[in-house]
Amino acid sequence: MKPTIAKKIISIAVTGVVVSSVTILCISTILMSGLLNRTVHDDIATMQSVILKTQKQEESRLLHNISIVSTMPEFVDAVYTQDAQNIKKLAQFFLRQLEIDSVAVTDADGIVLARGHSDQVGDSFSQRSTWIAARNGDIRAGILYDENAIIPYTIRCDAPILKDGAIVGVISLALDIGSEEYLDNMSEMTGLHFTLFKGDALFMTSIKDAGGNRTIDTNLGDSRIMDALLENDENVIERIEILNEPYMVAYWLIRDIEGEVLGMWAIAKPLTVQVRQTGNVLLIVISCSLVIMFVLVIVSGFFGKKITNPIRKVIDYAVNMADGNLDQPLNVKNRDEVGALAGALQTMVATLKKRMESIQDANDATQSANKAKSAFLTIMSHEMRTPLNVIIGLTDLHLEESELPLSVSDDIRKINKAGNILLSIVNDVLDISKIEAGKLELLPVQYNSASLLNDVITLNIIRIESKPIEFHVDISKDLPCEFFGDELRIKQVFNNLLSNAFKYTHRGTVTLCVDCERGDGDDIWMRISVSDTGIGIRQDDLKKLFSDYNQVDTKANRKIEGTGLGLSITKKLIELMGGSITVESEYGKGTAFRVRIMQKGVNDKLIGTETAESLRDFRYSDNKQEHAAKLVRADMSYAKVLVVDDVQTNLDVATGMMRKYKMHVDCLTSGQEAIDRVRSEEPVYDAIFMDHMMPVMDGIEAAKRIRAIGSPYAKNVVIISLTANAIAGNEQLFLESGFQAFLSKPINIMNLDTVLRRWVMDKSKEPPATEAPPKPESNKVLSIRGIDEKKGLALYAGDLELYTAILRSFAANTPTVINKLRHVTEETLPSYATNVHGLKGTSSSIGAENIRERAARLEAASKAGNITEVLAKKDALVKDADALVADIKEWLRKLDSGNAKPRLPAPDLELLKNLWQCCEKFDMLGIDKAMDKLDSSSYEKGDRLVTLLRERIGISDFSAAVELIKKYEEQI
Repeated sequence: MKPTIAKKIISIAVTGVVVSSVTILCISTILMSGLLNRTVHDDIATMQSVILKTQKQEESRLLHNISIVSTMPEFVDAVYTQDAQNIKKLAQFFLRQLEIDSVAVTDADGIVLARGHSDQVGDSFSQRSTWIAARNGDIRAGILYDENAIIPYTIRCDAPILKDGAIVGVISLALDIGSEEYLDNMSEMTGLHFTLFKGDALFMTSIKDAGGNRTIDTNLGDSRIMDALLENDENVIERIEILNEPYMVAYWLIRDIEGEVLGMWAIAKPLTVQVRQTGNVLLIVISCSLVIMFVLVIVSGFFGKKITNPIRKVIDYAVNMADGNLDQPLNVKNRDEVGALAGALQTMVATLKKRMESIQDANDATQSANKAKSAFLTIMSHEMRTPLNVIIGLTDLHLEESELPLSVSDDIRKINKAGNILLSIVNDVLDISKIEAGKLELLPVQYNSASLLNDVITLNIIRIESKPIEFHVDISKDLPCEFFGDELRIKQVFNNLLSNAFKYTHRGTVTLCVDCERGDGDDIWMRISVSDTGIGIRQDDLKKLFSDYNQVDTKANRKIEGTGLGLSITKKLIELMGGSITVESEYGKGTAFRVRIMQKGVNDKLIGTETAESLRDFRYSDNKQEHAAKLVRADMSYAKVLVVDDVQTNLDVATGMMRKYKMHVDCLTSGQEAIDRVRSEEPVYDAIFMDHMMPVMDGIEAAKRIRAIGSPYAKNVVIISLTANAIAGNEQLFLESGFQAFLSKPINIMNLDTVLRRWVMDKSKEPPATEAPPKPESNKVLSIRGIDEKKGLALYAGDLELYTAILRSFAANTPTVINKLRHVTEETLPSYATNVHGLKGTSSSIGAENIRERAARLEAASKAGNITEVLAKKDALVKDADALVADIKEWLRKLDSGNAKPRLPAPDLELLKNLWQCCEKFDMLGIDKAMDKLDSSSYEKGDRLVTLLRERIGISDFSAAVELIKKYEEQI
C-alpha cells in the first residue's frame, strides 16, 4: 500500500519531531552538562575560598587568645615556679574557654610541663619550628604537621611566656584539622567531601564506602596531581571516578608556617544526583517534544532560569560570605541539592556568626577585666603597698642605728616584722591571677582555736588607731581547743570582716562573737558574728556587696581606703569551706555579718571559761615555747640518720637538735655524696634529711636519683626535705619527687619531734624510759647586736647550751659563705643565688632576722636576674654579716673567759679511751658524759684536740673523732 499524503505528513511530522527531538536532546545534553560542570566548579572554588578564609580567621583568633593567656600573671607565675598542678588546671581551663583542641605548656628548654587534654608530660618541643620562633620572642600561627604529636595536623600558634623580661616557657594553642570529626562536620555542613593529604599520601577523608569504611580510589592520590600543583602552584580541578561514582574534585597545596609544602586539600562534589536529574530532564524533553516543539526555546530558557537562578543565588551568597558579609538573606526554597547546599551554607554562616559573637564577647570581657585589674592594682599600689613600704623602709633605717635603747630597737624590730607580715598577707590576698582564676585551694591543718583568735584580735586592735571605738569580744567557753581546717583562710575571713567593721565605723563599737554548733560525727559549725555601729549599707547596695572589684556607696566612702575585693574573697572562702555568709544592715546605724563555717573537730577538749575570759579581756598569751621546753625526747639511740646540706652551720643545727634523741647522725655536703652512700648501702640509714637548695645538684634531683637506683633500700628509705622555701604548694612537689615529708628552716623543735616520731622512731627498739635530770636554769644574757635572742633561743626550746653550739658553728663557718658573696657578675648570678640562700638559712637558725630578710630579698633579686639591685645591696649585706660574725665571736670569747676551768697538763688517756669505745658503739649517753668531763678543764697540751673532738662529735662524725684520738696516742 502506497503511503498517503496524510501518512507522509505524519511521517514527515514524525521525522521532524524525531529529528527535532534528537537535536534538542543533543543540544540539551551539551548545555546541561556544561551548566552543571560550571556550577559544580564554582561551588568547589567558593568552598575553597571559604576554607582558606576560615583558616585565616582561626589563625587570627589563636594569635589574639594566646597574646592574652600568655601574659596572665597567675599562669606566668605557675610556669616560672613550674607548679605542674596549677599549670595543668589552667591549661584545661584554656581548653574549655577558648574552644580549641590542644593546649601545651613547656619550660624554657622545651620540656612539656602540662597539656590540657592528657597527662603526658616530659617530652620535648625544642625541635618544633613554632616553638623555636616563640623561644626567640616571635608569635606565629599557621598549619603544622608533627607525626609524633597527639594531634598531628593542626592550626597552631606558639607564644613566649615572659617573667620580668625573661622567657621562662612557651604556650602552644592548636585546632585539630586532621580528625575524622572535623572533616565530617565540614562535609555535613556543605554537602561536599573533604580529603586531607600528607605529601601525596592520603591522611584523612570523609568519603566512605558502602560498608561505612573510610576509603578512596587511588586515582585521587595520583602523584601527577601533586607534580602539577608543585610545578604551577595553582589549583587543579578535574572530574574522576571514586568508588564507581562520578565526582568533581579540586586540589590545592597546604603550606606550613615556614612556607614548606605539607600536603594538599581535596574537595569532592558528587555528581550522581546531577547526572540523574539531567536524564530526567532529557526524558521530559523527548516525551513532550511533539507538543512543545515550537516553544522549545522558550521552555528551555524558562527551565534554564528556573535551574540556574537558585544556583546563582547560592554562589553570590557564598562569595559575599567569603568577603565577610554574613548578614545577607538567601531566599532559596528548593528541596533538591541546591536547596540542601543553601541550607548547609546558612547553617555554616549561623555557626560562624555565633563563634564570632562568642569571640567578641570574650574579647569584651577580657578588656573589661583588664581595665578593672589595672584600676585595682593602681588603687592597691597607692592605698596599701605604699604606706607599708614606708613603714618597712623607715624601720629598716632605724634598725641600722646602733645607739638606740634596747627597748626602742626591740619595738621597732617588732613593727618592722609586723609590716613585712602585713605586706606578705596583702600580696597574697591581692594576687590578681588567683582571683581571676576563681580557684582558691584549701590547705587544712590542725590548729589551736584560742591561738588563732588571739592572733586575729591582736592584729585588729591596731585598726582602732585613734578612733573612739570600743572593741568587744565574746568567745564561747564551749569552743573546741583544736580544729582541723585551713587556718590561714579562717584568719582571712576574720580579718576581712573586722577590717571592714573598723574601716566603716568612725565611733561606737565593733563586736566579735564566736561560738559553735555540733554537726554529724566530728563536723563542727564555727559560727562567727561581726557587728558594728558604723555607717551601714544601703538596701540597693546589699545585692552587689559580694561582687568583685566593687565598693558600695563610693561617693560617701571616697575617703575610705579599699579595693572592693575583701568581701568577694571572704564569700568565696566561706563557700569553699562549705559555709554561708549573711548580712543585715541599716544605713546610718550599722552592719552585722553572720558566718557559718564547717570545720572538723580533733578531740573533745574545750577552751573553757578562763581562756574565753582571757581572750575577751585581751590578755591571752600563747604557751608554745613552754610546750617546746617541756618536750620529752624519745631515746632513739638505735637509729641512724643522714643529714645532707652544703652549709656547715645548717649541718651543725640539724645534728645538734637530733643528738638530743641520742641518734647516730652522719653528715654529707652534696647530693652526689648522698647518692653514692645510698648505692653502697653502708651504713643503712633509717632516714635521710636532704637540703632542698644545693649547688650542682639540688635536693629534689638527688632524691629522684636515689629512687632511680632500683634497690629495695633505695626505693624505701625515708627521705625528708629540709627547705627554706616551705610555701603552699611545695609540699606536693616534694611528695611527687620521692620525699615522705619536709621540715621548713629554721627547724622547729616540735615539728622535728613530730617527723622523727612518725618516720624514725621504732617503739619495739625503744629502751626503757628513765627520768631525765632537770635542766639547770641559765642566767646568761645574750647581747649580740643583730640577733633576736628570744627568737633564737625559742628555736631550741630555750636550750642555751645547744644554741651556743649553733652560734659557735655560725661564727666558724659563715665567713666562707660571706666571702663567696663579695663579688658577683651577671654570669655568676645563679651561684650567687645559691650562696645567699645559704646565708639566709643559717641566719634564720640563730634568729638574725635582719640578715635573713635582706639575704632573702637578694636571693629573689638574683633569681629574677636583677643584677642592678644585687650590686646595689650586696656590699651592705656583706658588711653587716661580717659585723655579726665579729660580734658573735666576741660574745663567745667573753663567755669562755667567764667560765673558769681548772688547767691540767693533758687530757686523761683513760677518759679518751672511754670516749673512743663509746664512739665505736654509738653510745650517745657515754659520749656526752666523756665530752662533758673533757670540757670541764683546760689543758697545757691538748686543748686543740678537745676543740677538734667537740667539732667532730658535734656533727656526729664519730669515725673522725676516733682517728683524732688514735693520732694523739701515737704522738705521746
